[in-house]
Amino acid sequence: MLAAGVLLAGCAALSAAPPWAGGTPAEAPARPAVRADFPAVHDMPPPRGERPLTDEEQARLTQDLLAARDRNARAGGVSVPAAPAGRR
Repeated sequence: MLAAGVLLAGCAALSAAPPWAGGTPAEAPARPAVRADFPAVHDMPPPRGERPLTDEEQARLTQDLLAARDRNARAGGVSVPAAPAGRR
């Protein structure tokens, strides 16, 4: 019983142990003096100021990204794979 108490007390002081013994490393930042409050998990963020992309805008951006990928692949000497049906 006494041995179990000594072993459990040793686990509580692990942060004060040297790094080679499993303690906090020397380069670890110091703990803050005041403990931070819990984050406000029930507070909702404000509504977004931007509207989502329309289907046409999303298709145009997808085409632009695919074209940029193909240009970079050709410039790098890599063969551009054929796109699956319905992707371009």
